[in-house]
Amino acid sequence: MKKIFVSIMLCITLLLASCSKTDVNEDGIKATTEYLSSLQSYGLNCDMTIHRTNKDITVNVDVDYLQPNYYKVCFNNKNGHEQIIVKNDDGVYVLTPSLNKEFKFDSQWPLNSSHAYLLGGICSDITNDEQATFTVNGDIVEIQSKLSGMNNNATKLKFYYNHKDNKPVKAILLDDSDKEQILVEFNEFTPNKSLKKEEFNPKLIMDNQSNNNESTTPEDSQTSLTITCGFICDGSTLSSSKIDDESTILCYTGEKSYTIVVKKADSYSTSVALETYDSMDFISTGLILSNANTSKYFIDDIEVAIYSNNLSSSDILAIASEITLS
Repeated sequence: MKKIFVSIMLCITLLLASCSKTDVNEDGIKATTEYLSSLQSYGLNCDMTIHRTNKDITVNVDVDYLQPNYYKVCFNNKNGHEQIIVKNDDGVYVLTPSLNKEFKFDSQWPLNSSHAYLLGGICSDITNDEQATFTVNGDIVEIQSKLSGMNNNATKLKFYYNHKDNKPVKAILLDDSDKEQILVEFNEFTPNKSLKKEEFNPKLIMDNQSNNNESTTPEDSQTSLTITCGFICDGSTLSSSKIDDESTILCYTGEKSYTIVVKKADSYSTSVALETYDSMDFISTGLILSNANTSKYFIDDIEVAIYSNNLSSSDILAIASEITLS
């Protein structure tokens, strides 16, 4: 009798669950966002392609998320250079493990812009757009919506979701002309992944990464500090330069004045918190961090800094993308 009662209760539970689940053909948006917003945690791996005017940038991205606001996002470029964004209760940090460098990031990331590799952001963009539309093609739901946060020139989102397997397939950010700006293709997805708050501690992450890199880190790179700047802002000219064994300094004056400083990056035996930045973007060598008058990034163990009070973000990206070492 007890077994019969248990079987009946199980059938009722399954029936109620099936009745409460939104039919994807009737409302693919609700069915998708209900599932995404129900996740307590997740892990994923994806390939992200960013389309620039002069070149495409491809980066592999690993994401760990734990409710309500813990993020660890690892970016690896084609040369194996790794940088990590960590968000916990104390703030947002950008880590460069190979140099034991830790930058404080003073912003509301990831809420200050749209990110095609974060499922919570995708869900918010979709639910915030009352005019969002969807189509169902077999197992795939395609949702189109506006972006609630800016990401360079992107203003629209296309999100593809496998409703049968409950897995994200890809996300595309487009501009007003429907030109693709960013493509994210999801490779692996682990819903409700077993994660602990301790895993989002920058110091522990840096210590762990440093131990993993200990045997492969080169001792002293002999990379030349002679650089070539393939892009110069209109109306600006090179007014002075200084090149020595320690650094290269190039000063440009004109309608837009700026200074480029290239030097061997300081490396530390333990992680050291350095300057605070408030925005970030991608170039081929990795993340470029910016604040009111400074932008900084790394080419392997070489630090490149651009100083200016009157450059736009597009100017900075154009300059940084065309700096090469020779």
